[in-house]
Amino acid sequence: MNSATKKNKAYRDKQEIIYTILNASRAPKTKTKIIYESMISSEQCNEYFEELINQGLLRYNQIKRTYISTTKGLKFIEVYEGLKDK
Repeated sequence: MNSATKKNKAYRDKQEIIYTILNASRAPKTKTKIIYESMISSEQCNEYFEELINQGLLRYNQIKRTYISTTKGLKFIEVYEGLKDK
């Protein structure tokens, strides 16, 4: 397998990254745990978390310092998994 093929296999599109973040956040988790489970960088984390919160897919609890997927986020997971199976 050449390096171009390996690169393409490792690439994840935006929807897949959002899915992994929301899926990791089904239960309240800290940013560090979500980054680890989603396999994203801290730069990606900052970019995606802000967007997901603004879109109502992810909620931040300031007291517990945790993130959790909202009902809308859980619906995204359900739809994504349905499309992935086809």
